[in-house]
Amino acid sequence: MRSLQTGFGRRYVHSAFHIPHSTFGFTLAEIVVVLALLGIMAAVAVPAFTRLDPEDDATRGAADVVRVLHAARRMALERAVAATVVVDPTDGHYWVSLGDSTGDSDSGAFALAAGVTLLGPVPRARFVFQPNGTVVGDSLFLRGPARTAVVTMDRWTGDVEITTR
Repeated sequence: MRSLQTGFGRRYVHSAFHIPHSTFGFTLAEIVVVLALLGIMAAVAVPAFTRLDPEDDATRGAADVVRVLHAARRMALERAVAATVVVDPTDGHYWVSLGDSTGDSDSGAFALAAGVTLLGPVPRARFVFQPNGTVVGDSLFLRGPARTAVVTMDRWTGDVEITTR
């Protein structure tokens, strides 16, 4: 058995069977302090995570707009005629027409949640899907309480995309 003198006047006896109790584990005060710090950090972080919800009201409204634009693009490709979508941002109405005729058309209104505003760069946004898949059109903005969703199109592929800011 060997004894060791420390600078604080304590004497520890080291052997194969004796383990000093003060060298292992945490005290109750240390555990309480760590748990309190973790609780404070969680309380600060939770509101930030709730704002990261990918399915907020603006994104849901933008998904509704994208469904209409995808349907128009699909009709243009299937029927080999141009499909035109006109959106009135002030009241959320849209009109879809195929080719030059007005006989084969569809119309409706987007069901936007309260607090979501549909905005466009012009009074009536116009999207023209060509039979070869390309598109010429404007962008639409859906401003919600937490974020803004932007509906844009790739001119050459005709893909409709949603980005949030």
